[in-house]
Amino acid sequence: MSDPIAQLQQEHRRIELVVDALQSFGIVAESGGDPRPLASFVDVLRGLVEGDHHAREEELLFSALIDDGGLSAMGGPIAVLHVEHAEARRLLRRLAELAAIPSWGREHRRVLGATARAYAALLCEHMAKEDRVVYPLAASRLSAEAAARLSRRFAAWLGRDVERRSGLDRLAAGLVSEYGTQRRLQCSCCVDMRA
Repeated sequence: MSDPIAQLQQEHRRIELVVDALQSFGIVAESGGDPRPLASFVDVLRGLVEGDHHAREEELLFSALIDDGGLSAMGGPIAVLHVEHAEARRLLRRLAELAAIPSWGREHRRVLGATARAYAALLCEHMAKEDRVVYPLAASRLSAEAAARLSRRFAAWLGRDVERRSGLDRLAAGLVSEYGTQRRLQCSCCVDMRA
């Protein structure tokens, strides 16, 4: 049985690469480059980040921490992370609206760059909180029985939609290859984690 926390941490490292590529793409598009790849970024972020990673955190991990780990849904780290997930969804909706624009002007490009930077900064700080606070809480607060139940639920989730997830992984790899800088995200909360 795989470790759900290790799985989520590995996903964070892949998400960082995609978000780094999104930031780089935003710079290219802001400078007059082709904005059409934004639709692919939106597909990847909706599918892998929102529809899979964040959904698993909210439905499985956070629920386990509330039900079995004694954390509150109304305050503390779980409430903060829910707010940040909601803000990430709002920014992603804005990126999706931009991706649907048929004719791009200078202001659209500026908004794309700013929104890409805001999304990247939010996710960087958010993932750092999860890595530093919530995941260690899960390791220390969940009983062996609760951790095993969480592992089974993660395995069942990951057993669904394997083909869709694989397609999104390939699309993400292409975007990272095309636009990724491999410099890692440039926000102060993440730099010391990967040094």
